[in-house]
Amino acid sequence: TTMSVTHSPAGYISLNGGNSVAAAAVANYETRKMFPCYNGAGLALEIVGRWSQDPQVGNLMELGLFQAATTAAVQDGVLFRANAASAFLGVVSFNGAETTVDLGAFPTPNESHQFGLRVEQEATLFLVDGVVRGSIATPVGQAAPCVNMYNPIHFRNYNSGATALAQQLQIGEVRVFMRDVGDARSFPQSMAGM
Repeated sequence: TTMSVTHSPAGYISLNGGNSVAAAAVANYETRKMFPCYNGAGLALEIVGRWSQDPQVGNLMELGLFQAATTAAVQDGVLFRANAASAFLGVVSFNGAETTVDLGAFPTPNESHQFGLRVEQEATLFLVDGVVRGSIATPVGQAAPCVNMYNPIHFRNYNSGATALAQQLQIGEVRVFMRDVGDARSFPQSMAGM
């Protein structure tokens, strides 16, 4: 079963615009562009989004920088997850191995919120409306939070089981900021290869 992806006059892309409550219904929306997370340089992702209901048992929503197909487990990336057990989590997946942090209470439904990810070599920060809700340190032995140095922006909404109410994940504005590699050399020194 497939959820519909629609665009509203209010400027949101709605994953599950047709309000499906069926088990195994899924909607994926992914950029073709891949964004780098280099060692020593940071990346910031800001997403204006909202959902239509309080968390629904059996529904899972994910938004961030990650790779996944249909309802398969995320294989690599950093993301927010509202899971089927109604938990709001920050997730870092390194080659399929996940580390999570509880981000506390769900943001209010039907209100726009800013979801921010700050990906650095040593840690990933999860922000909601400008407030850090959690962080995950890059595990010792890993060079970076993700094994892939490039991941797409990806949004996913799916039902692992039938839900009582239809859940829509609505995405508005999305921004990516890539920062320079930290370097104590001046510009002329860098250009001269010193």
